Amino acid sequence: MPIRARDVMTRKLVTIEPEATVRDLIAVLTRKRISGLPVVDGSGRPVGVVSRTDVLVALDSGFPGEDERTKPGEMRARIEDVLGQPVRALMRERIVAVDEEDLLPSVAQKMLGERIHRVLVTAGGKLVGIVSTFDLASALATMLTGLEDDEDD
Repeated sequence: MPIRARDVMTRKLVTIEPEATVRDLIAVLTRKRISGLPVVDGSGRPVGVVSRTDVLVALDSGFPGEDERTKPGEMRARIEDVLGQPVRALMRERIVAVDEEDLLPSVAQKMLGERIHRVLVTAGGKLVGIVSTFDLASALATMLTGLEDDEDD
């Protein structure tokens, strides 16, 4: 029986809206212990993705080089500026998605080709799940265990 994206995807999604602040984003990433999440519009359609790395890049771009000196008050103001920005300013608009009906080998090939650790899963243009490398590894382990059980019979 072929395995499809819908069979292994994570359905319990954590998302954020593009107008949420970076401060809100950090709170969600920290509270949920995740490294990234989809950005969705009011109708549930994905409009981007954002990660901890995007936050770090935004914070780093606000700091001067090693040879420059910044007063603590200036540094705090720069950090506050980044934290107050909307997620839209940090998110990557390029979305890598698969359809919920796509077969798992196709999903894996897309992830490998794009060199990414997760893809969004859509149905009718709306976000319905995420497949991560962990989901793929779990599905493979389950398949291999099933094969071993069949050999024992």
